[in-house]
Order: sequence, then structure tokens, then C-alpha cells
Amino acid sequence: MTIDKYYDITKSKRIEIPFMTNKEAFEEFRKGWGYSFVYSLTEIRDIYLTIKQHKVESLAHFTKNFVVNKIPYSKTEWEKRRVLEILNALVNFGLVDKEYNILNHACFSDSSVGMPLSESDKYVFKEIYINYFRFKELFLLYVNPELFFSNKLEIHNITEYDLISKSNVLYSFANEGNRVDSFFTCLTDNPDVYIISEHNKDGDKNGGIKRFWDVFMSWGENLEFIEKFNMISVGNKLSNNKSFVCSYVLSKDGITTSLLQFLKINYPNMRSIDLSQLTFQLCTNYRVSCNDAKEFIINEYKANTEQISLVRTSEVFIKEREFSQKEKVFYPKYKDSYISHIILRA
Repeated sequence: MTIDKYYDITKSKRIEIPFMTNKEAFEEFRKGWGYSFVYSLTEIRDIYLTIKQHKVESLAHFTKNFVVNKIPYSKTEWEKRRVLEILNALVNFGLVDKEYNILNHACFSDSSVGMPLSESDKYVFKEIYINYFRFKELFLLYVNPELFFSNKLEIHNITEYDLISKSNVLYSFANEGNRVDSFFTCLTDNPDVYIISEHNKDGDKNGGIKRFWDVFMSWGENLEFIEKFNMISVGNKLSNNKSFVCSYVLSKDGITTSLLQFLKINYPNMRSIDLSQLTFQLCTNYRVSCNDAKEFIINEYKANTEQISLVRTSEVFIKEREFSQKEKVFYPKYKDSYISHIILRA
């Protein structure tokens, strides 16, 4: 992918995010650390279902007799430490108590170990995702990062409606090391950059927050609640030559305009429009998924063939092999070919 635009951040104001300290979290939520680095939703559910059937008398006994060779693992084989991480997550999320007794027997009632996640499973996890205080703290970044500097009770006020209807696009990158630690909300040169500092005001290391951001994003994508993509996909990088990521909570409203009207407002006096840029703009303007934006473009083309044509010349023909497996492709596909541009007929 050719880089067409570098966004300058050399003069950006750096603002340290005052995340809740362990002491503040305990005072407010009766929890201290509160970070659970568990990615696999099926593993969490399956451990919970197993606890329903078998009491956790000891970690070693439970792992050996009821987990290893009994519960499918996602990537890494089971061992005591991994099981303990999930047990602690279940405690944090309020599904079991500190002795690992079930607190809510209604969860995952229509599922069994090893099954793909059902819609009701996803509903349980989405409720955790939206309401668990460490997740909610990160959602503040999407609503308004300045809320971190107001009353700590702001975290209680975030609702699913706010996230779906009122949240914003967020850009993030790793400035120090390999983990994301920097965020901005405006795609302009020298935006204010909100950063995760190395230590909080109590002197505790903030490394847990950086790790938890990866968990947060993984859950959001798996639950189809958050869309994310690397801005390299649309030819953008930062002035320090680092890549950065765009993410947002998916809206339920969809694209509320016609393609011709959108082009008239956003691409006046242009006849040839690059579809990767158009797809990106539809995604971020309406907070829809990349696939939905591409489908919208093709459907609008089909409905307006007298006014819109597709570019199919060899110079702009796009080969599928140009894209890696994990990379989102912003070019729509039509009749088994990627389309790079549309032309507005005079």
C-alpha cells in the first residue's frame, strides 16, 4: 500500500490520562487491580459451565480433572495459570464469588462446553463488556476523553445508548514500545494526544492498562460491537512513520443518505472517486462496518447505473493477492473483481 498522507504529530499536546488508581477503584467499586487479560470468550464460558458441574476444590485438582482434555482451548494449551486467570476474571465480572461459587445460574443456560458462541452467550458477554468498570473506563475515550478530568462518577453514566448513538471515532497508536499508549480523536495535523503514562499518580505502573486495551479491542471485535482497521489500509501513517489504528463503536442507524447525495456534498466537482477513500469516509461518518460500507456502494451503483460507472481498466485493476489475510480491504468487490474507482457520468 502506498502511503499518501502523513499526519504530523510533532507539535501535538500530550495529555496524560488519569485512569483510576487501584485505591480509587477499590473505594468506588470494591475492586483493586481489576484487569483480566482473557481474550477467548468461549474459554470463559466453558470454564463457567464446568464450575456449574464441578466445584473448584483446588486449582490443581480442577485443572487436571475437569479442564485439561475436557475443555477445548483456543490457542494455548491449558495449565494452572491460565485456568486461574479465567477464574479470577469470572470473579471480576461477578459471575462467581471469591470461592468460585456460581452467583448467576441463568448465564449461558442454553449452551454446552465446546459449542460456538450462541446469540444469548454474546448477549451475556456484551452486558459484561458494557458494564464492567475497567471496560467502561476505556469507553470514555470514545465518548469524550475530557470526561477523565471530571468527576470519577462519570464512568457510571455511560450507557449502551450513549456508546451506540453518541460516541466518536478514536485513533490510537503505540508511541513507546509495542503496546498502544496514545489516542486522538481528530484526524488532523497535530491533534491533542491523550497518553497512558508509565506510572499513575500513586506511583503504580500503568502497564496493565496497555495490556488490557488489547483485550478490550478483542472483545469489541468478537462481539461485533467495535470496528477497527489499520490506517495503512487507506494510505495513512503518522509523521514519526508509525502506523495507527482507527476504531469506533458500530452505530445501529446505518448509512442515512444516498450515494449520489453523499458524493455531491463530499466530492463536489469530482468525477473520478477512489473507492478506498470513499469507503473509509462512509465508515467513519456513519460508524458502519467496512463490509456494510462496501455493500452500500455496490447496491447504490446497481440502482444508479445511468449515473455511475465502475472503472475496469487494467491500470487500476486490483489483484486480491495484494492484500494480506488480516488487512481490511476498502475496495468493494463486484463480479469477483475489486473495483478501485467509480466515475460520475456527466
